[in-house]
Amino acid sequence: MSKPAPHRSNTARYHVVCRDCPTESVERTGVAAAQMRSEHVAETGHRVVVGALSSE
Repeated sequence: MSKPAPHRSNTARYHVVCRDCPTESVERTGVAAAQMRSEHVAETGHRVVVGALSSE
């Protein structure tokens, strides 16, 4: 018998951090985080990372 998938809360957040300037934000969706990253990179050429924050 297989185990059920772990329950995931719908409160996931994504931390967007620029490695080259003080810009950072917390977004509600992965799409919003990717858009924030993409826009900042296009405008500045900076290195930006996105990480999922644990809801636990």
